[in-house]
Amino acid sequence: MEENAESLKRKLDEGGFSSVIRKGTAFVAKQVVTVGEPTGKREAEDLSRRLNVDGFPSQLLAVGNKYTPQIGAFFNLDEAIDLARELQKKNYHPKITSKPANTVVFQVRHGKFDSRTAALRRGEELKAKGFNFLVVRE
Repeated sequence: MEENAESLKRKLDEGGFSSVIRKGTAFVAKQVVTVGEPTGKREAEDLSRRLNVDGFPSQLLAVGNKYTPQIGAFFNLDEAIDLARELQKKNYHPKITSKPANTVVFQVRHGKFDSRTAALRRGEELKAKGFNFLVVRE
């Protein structure tokens, strides 16, 4: 993610829009993809081995004294859904669970403006050059 922020900053700077990168944290939802509801650890391990053979690397996820194979964890729900569909094609029964997570984010910011209107005007300039923008208050 940091590399993406640095790449975006470089493009903005080259386009004449001086920018800075701010590192922070954000509270987001993480989508966890699991398969089945094994009755014990041994059954979960067997299911995990079958998943690995079928091309779905997994690890055991322990919740209390129950185990289930976790195949993926994504911040993007669409990616979790895509994986679940692939698992269904192989006759597995996936489940997507949303869990809160803290993650590191890199914000690329450009300029400080006296008004929201001025910031929006600059945002439209950025948009015309192919950049997405969001106006935030400091």
